[in-house]
Amino acid sequence: MKKIALTIFLAICSIAITPALAQDSDKPFVYPSIPDSKTTLSERCNYLVFHFWERCNLKEIFTRKKDVDKAMSDWLSFMPYATADTVHLAIDTFLADVVKTGADNTLLIGKTAEKYLYTDTAEIYSEELYLPFCKAVANHKKVGKADKARFQAQAQILENSSLGVKAPAFEYVTVDGEKKSFGDVISSRIILFFNDPDCFDCMMARTRLSADYNTNQLIERGLVKVVCIYPGKATPEWKEAAASYPKNWTIGASEDIDQIFEIPQTPDIYYLDGKHIILGKHTPIDNLLKALQRININMN
Repeated sequence: MKKIALTIFLAICSIAITPALAQDSDKPFVYPSIPDSKTTLSERCNYLVFHFWERCNLKEIFTRKKDVDKAMSDWLSFMPYATADTVHLAIDTFLADVVKTGADNTLLIGKTAEKYLYTDTAEIYSEELYLPFCKAVANHKKVGKADKARFQAQAQILENSSLGVKAPAFEYVTVDGEKKSFGDVISSRIILFFNDPDCFDCMMARTRLSADYNTNQLIERGLVKVVCIYPGKATPEWKEAAASYPKNWTIGASEDIDQIFEIPQTPDIYYLDGKHIILGKHTPIDNLLKALQRININMN
């Protein structure tokens, strides 16, 4: 998650401690006062995140969309500093209360969470935090069909791409025009590498990965397989570009892959085990190469 500056965080915390300041006019409602007994960063954030909405009249605040936006922004900004179990419990508790207030309010919270957690401009981009908000909208019986369908699609993509789940067996087209299934790929470790031939950063990542000694050693020993997928149609232009990719890679194009996997940008790298369980996602190329170096050293 992208973290807010520590100085900003401490300033906000100091405001929350004092009840009088917590009632400042820029606050939509009275925020929690953190007990003095909470001394560590995580303890203070845990308390604030979990108790944040306790003094809020939900039915009343939903009449003021700007206040909902402000409160959500403030609440979410503390989450990177809180523990995961507290954050998820706080979100689930809050959403259970919001859902009871109706479909319109649930949709508003979902869209607000999307703004702060799941857009290109999100300050705290987090698929993990966004998913429960997304599912709350998708599962609400009275949300309109169009909105429900959009959030259902997002939720499905996020669930397909979650750490610890088995990657879907999507279909792809090879440079030779053959249709194949990712489910048939066999290796003890799989690097699922989404990239675009027209993307400079993708070209740099491909070059570094293809030239990496450790990667090639592991491929030769049958311990790693690189599956290089273009998120688009297998056009003649793509086939011409892909023909120059490393021959020891599995190469394909899948035009619907962005409806199956979460690919916020290319290049994007997923790391899977032999059972296609997702162990890592959105992995920077530097991190991947270091991990492959460690694996290769340990195998010797």
